[in-house]
Amino acid sequence: MPDVIRQIRPVLSAVLLTLLGALLAACSGGDFGRTRESMRSDDMHRWLGAEVTSSVGLRPSQFQHSSRYAQLIEDVRNDITRFEPFFASAIRVIDLDRKRDASMARVSALSPRERDDAVARMQENSLIIQWVQQCLEQRISSYRWALERLVIQAPDGMAADADRLIGELAAQTANPPVQGHPPYGRAVVSKG
Repeated sequence: MPDVIRQIRPVLSAVLLTLLGALLAACSGGDFGRTRESMRSDDMHRWLGAEVTSSVGLRPSQFQHSSRYAQLIEDVRNDITRFEPFFASAIRVIDLDRKRDASMARVSALSPRERDDAVARMQENSLIIQWVQQCLEQRISSYRWALERLVIQAPDGMAADADRLIGELAAQTANPPVQGHPPYGRAVVSKG
C-alpha cells in the first residue's frame, strides 16, 4: 500500500496546485466576469493606437480621453458654486466699508494713522473684489480655450454641457452683484 500512496501523492499535489491556481485566477477579476474598477482606466486601451499606427510606420496621436471633459465641467461648476457666496460676502464688506467711511467724520480725536489705516482697509477690500472679478474673467477665457482643444482632441457630447456651464459662469461674471471701485482711478493688476 505504501507504494500506491507514493505514486498518488505527486498526482494529487499537481491536481491540488492546479485547482488552487484556477481559484486564484478567478479571484483576479470581478464578480460574474466583470472587470474590477481598480483594473480600469480611461487610458487602459491606449496601447491599441500605438500598436496599430506603429505597424504601418505612423506616429500615434497624443489626445486624451473624455475624463478631461469631466474635470473641466467639475472646475466650472465649482466656480459657479463659489460665485454667490463670495459676492454675498463682498456686498456685506462694501456695505460695512460705506458705514466705516461715513462714521469716520463722527469719531472724536481720530488720528491721521487711524484714518489712513481705515482708508487703506477700504481700498484693500475694493481691490480684492476687483481682483476676483479679473480672475474669473481669466478663468472663463482659459475654460473656453481648454474646451476648444478638447473638441479637437476628443469630440464628445459632453462638450455641449461644458459650453453651457462656461456660458452660465460668463453671464454671472459679466453682471456681478457688486463691483469694487478702483482707488485713485487705478484698477488692480492680476498676474495669475
